[in-house]
Amino acid sequence: MTHIDAAQVYGNEDSVGKGLAKHLALAPRDSVFVTTKLYKLEEGETVRDALKTSLKKLQLDHVDL
Repeated sequence: MTHIDAAQVYGNEDSVGKGLAKHLALAPRDSVFVTTKLYKLEEGETVRDALKTSLKKLQLDHVDL
């Protein structure tokens, strides 16, 4: 299993998402363990909102941690 580490503060969720999309076109989702981390919430933003944004950038419906 491959571990992929992303984070809002790293600024890598978009590029990681593009790479994951290519990988997951050839391999099952359970072949990777994806981690991301929240950094700062914008005013009025909830944790749920921030996670949804991260998931969209990562092109995933869930992260593993």
